[in-house]
Amino acid sequence: MDSPYGHADCKQELHLGLCPGCQVPASPKGTRIVAQIMVDEAGGIYRDSEVLRVRLQCRNPACPQGSWTIYEPGGYPCRRYALAVVVSGVGELAVVPGATLTGVAKRLDCDRSTLALWVTWVVGLGGVEDLSRTCAQLDPDGLPPPCLPIIPPAPGLHAAHRVPPGASRLFPLAGLVLLLLDRLAELRRRWGDLLEEGPGLVAILRHQFLGSGLIVWLTRASPGMRVSPAAFQG
Repeated sequence: MDSPYGHADCKQELHLGLCPGCQVPASPKGTRIVAQIMVDEAGGIYRDSEVLRVRLQCRNPACPQGSWTIYEPGGYPCRRYALAVVVSGVGELAVVPGATLTGVAKRLDCDRSTLALWVTWVVGLGGVEDLSRTCAQLDPDGLPPPCLPIIPPAPGLHAAHRVPPGASRLFPLAGLVLLLLDRLAELRRRWGDLLEEGPGLVAILRHQFLGSGLIVWLTRASPGMRVSPAAFQG
């Protein structure tokens, strides 16, 4: 599910010199280097300790935007593991026969409880019915959305900081969410939206973050992903 990201396809990165709040030219405010766990094109996991992030500031003193960070392609706020790593791990649990939390966590160099947390988080990103309905509305070919066996979510699913017992029951449901997000991203690109290449989860979260500042946090309460057709307008 992993592929390189197209830097030129990011809405914010097409306008690096303008404030996203008032469109006034921005001034540089410095840079910082961060470390991030990444996934390469072949699915291999590696640590990049020299990820450059640029900080800009609006020149308009009355603008509430203040300053902001320009993230690398595929980058997302407050994450040690890149979103593509989440897709890689959760996708493997969902589709590879015999895949376990312990085995996949070892490949990703993370704790199995962290991987279980990612599974619950992915399932909570969007309702399967809403995602399926949106894909059906956008598909000009009238094809049904992709399907995997649906397993009912465990109680308390949206409490992302808790790992429910028997998280393996959520693997197929998490895989279905990833498939639907891949399909939604593909359809949005066909309709002309500037979404990055790569996994649908990454492309859609990045599109909404760059366009409106929406951050879907992993370990704290936040608004859910917006998946209706209206969420991509403007």
